Amino acid sequence: MKLLPVGDHASAMIHALFLANKVLPYRSPNNVNVINTIMYTDVFGEVQFLNRSILSGVFKYNKRMHQVLPVNFLGVFQAMLNHVSKLLCCGYGFGDTHINNVLRQWLEYSADRNIEIIDPKRCKEVPPDFLHLAPQIALGPMKVGAYLRGM
Repeated sequence: MKLLPVGDHASAMIHALFLANKVLPYRSPNNVNVINTIMYTDVFGEVQFLNRSILSGVFKYNKRMHQVLPVNFLGVFQAMLNHVSKLLCCGYGFGDTHINNVLRQWLEYSADRNIEIIDPKRCKEVPPDFLHLAPQIALGPMKVGAYLRGM
C-alpha cells in the first residue's frame, strides 16, 4: 500500500498519514498489539501490516539483514542534500549514525549551510556530534503544524 498526498500543499503527505492512522487501524479480537505498525484489514478481509516508516532499525544498511529501504537511498539523500543551503529537521532525533554522518559532512562543506531543528519535546540542545558546527544549527521553538500552515 502506498499513501498518496491529499492535495498539493506542503502538509498534504502529513494529512494522508494522519488519515491512515485514523481510518486504517484494525482492532484485533485477540488483543494483539503491534509497535510502529498499522494493522489493518485489506479489501479481501485479510489482516495486513503497514510499517509507519521505511527508515527503521539499526540494520537498515546491513547486507545480512532483510530491509525494506533501498540500498542506494542514502546516496540519493546525500546527493539531493547538496542542492539546499538550509535544512529543516522535524522530529528527527539524531540517533542514526548513517544520517548524522551525511548531515555533518554537508554542514562541514560550507559555513553557509544551516540546519533548523524543530523538536521542542526532545531536542533542547545541539546534538553532541554537531557541537563543532553549533553556529550553523538553530533550535526552532515553533510547532511543526504552525510552520506548515505558513508555507
